[in-house]
Amino acid sequence: MNFKDLGKIPFGYNPNRDIFVDVYEVDRGSNSGCICPSCNLPLIANHGEVKDWYFSHNTRGSDKKAAKDCEFSFFVSVKNMVKQIFGEITATPITLPTYRKEVDALIAGISGKSTDVIVVTEGRIVELNDIKLDVTLPNSQVDIAGKVKGVDLYFCLTHPNSKKDLPIIENIGHKAGLLVLDLTNTYQLLKQESNTSFKERLKDYVLNSSDSKEWKYHPNEFRMVKKKEKELEKLHWKRSDALIKKRKERAAETTLDTNSIFAGIGGDTKRVCGHCRNTFFGSYFGKNVCPQCSK
Repeated sequence: MNFKDLGKIPFGYNPNRDIFVDVYEVDRGSNSGCICPSCNLPLIANHGEVKDWYFSHNTRGSDKKAAKDCEFSFFVSVKNMVKQIFGEITATPITLPTYRKEVDALIAGISGKSTDVIVVTEGRIVELNDIKLDVTLPNSQVDIAGKVKGVDLYFCLTHPNSKKDLPIIENIGHKAGLLVLDLTNTYQLLKQESNTSFKERLKDYVLNSSDSKEWKYHPNEFRMVKKKEKELEKLHWKRSDALIKKRKERAAETTLDTNSIFAGIGGDTKRVCGHCRNTFFGSYFGKNVCPQCSK
């Protein structure tokens, strides 16, 4: 990431209209009527014939240190514009990513674990309805909320300076979905050669790109994980039973060589199981497995 690009602000806040505007929507120069959404300094609209179009801080007669410290004004402006884009629509098609999850099965009393990867959902385009902004959940808040076929779907917007913790599953419920919409790579939109405005490019990015989104929880996840855990437990028990059977067969094949000079020293010797009192032949040194009770 080129942090010099982060000083190029694509969207300014117009306090008179109470909206965020694209630099393409305003006149060139210092009469844009916009301020920085991060530090509130006035903005200059730069309309270069060759270079990028962007807002920059107008520090004339202002605190230059405030503009210098405003390192993440790019992401602040982008995040607010994304929320404004969703706020301007009540329903929209949106592309969601594929979600793969690793599932482990640990069984008490048996060493090791079985692991597999399940596909909770394939990537697809869905219809997002009943869109709301800044929805409060128990002990947390999400930036965007909507419904897909009546199921709640929540989005949290993140970028390198994000400080808000993501909601935990207990706060959204097992029948809802949660995704992160990462804005980190939106600065690359500034570099695209395009006849469209930044707002149109950003709208296309957040609605049609699956790369910008990551599942944190899917409504079908709980059910699918439990099903896979049961399958892995059965597989684990099957492997364990096969191992026990093999040990029993190996122990049953052990015989006492009474003519061996090592009998009673390092060869086979008579053993008595401390659990079932079964008598069998085993090694004089080391651990022996009883062929009757596998202890």
